[in-house]
Amino acid sequence: AVFGTEYVQGSDLLFVTEGIFEAVRLLEMGYDAIAILCSSPPEELVTELHRRWERVVWCGDNDPAGNKSSMAKNSLRMYFEEDLDETDQSTLLERLDTFRRE
Repeated sequence: AVFGTEYVQGSDLLFVTEGIFEAVRLLEMGYDAIAILCSSPPEELVTELHRRWERVVWCGDNDPAGNKSSMAKNSLRMYFEEDLDETDQSTLLERLDTFRRE
């Protein structure tokens, strides 16, 4: 299952999260984001995301499943000590800013 595709505005940068609340936080900040509701989506989905977006950023949880994800192997990665939805606003903005400049 994928959440948030109907909210994506079409930029060249897509953030992919494991959880809905993480994607919603990014969407509310004006970024294109979806939640894949798992840590390792089917390879067909990963391929399709990379075909449609120039830059795909995996925002999976910083745990064994999130780090082993097929998304982590094939995408840019935004790491946090805690989960994205638990990260303070200033840290999140700082990390997001690095992707705007790339």
